[in-house]
Amino acid sequence: MEKPPILLLAPLPDFLLAPLLAANVCHDYFRAADKEALLAEVGPQIRGIAMSGGSVAPVALLERLPKLEIISVFGVGYDGAPVDWCREHGVRVTNTPDVLTDDVADTAAALVLMTSRNLVMANCFLHAGSWTRGPFPLAHALRGKLAGIVGLGRIGWRRTACGLRITAAAGRRCRGHFSSLWPRWRGRRIFWSWHVPVVRRRSISLTPKFWRRWEPMVR
Repeated sequence: MEKPPILLLAPLPDFLLAPLLAANVCHDYFRAADKEALLAEVGPQIRGIAMSGGSVAPVALLERLPKLEIISVFGVGYDGAPVDWCREHGVRVTNTPDVLTDDVADTAAALVLMTSRNLVMANCFLHAGSWTRGPFPLAHALRGKLAGIVGLGRIGWRRTACGLRITAAAGRRCRGHFSSLWPRWRGRRIFWSWHVPVVRRRSISLTPKFWRRWEPMVR
């Protein structure tokens, strides 16, 4: 069976590239020295595109791929794929939702702890040898704080369900904001508000996609 030709618009990790090479004829548009020459040679035969969440597949490029059937995005976001154009031309667009949800939520929870305890500054303090001249200033505990989460999408929700188990043990309360009530939240006992209070001795965690849209709410 003949392998379908596909176009690579991003550098892909080896664990993903290996099976792609085994099942397809891959043309590396991302690393091509002469992209125009590559498109002129293989563009009319390309049936699929593989790209990352940070890649862009402009309409001008897609219009040169008359046999294109699918754009596969290795990532959660598919902003780089012109969805309306693809819908009109019968091109499927796929992504990998939730593939990094827990990992990002874990990192966010770690950043909250790191910030509260000044761990970065403490590390610099240690390596600079400053501990020989006196103690590192005391940091703040999480207990008694109010944690605000702006953007209760997949990541925000996982951070509430998983990441805040850490803060719950410290007696921390949580308030969140989300722009739509997903079915998964029905029946959940979560306080939500259009305005997340940010005052002294409270902390806020931001997960929204468009920061400028939310910025006035948390000033």
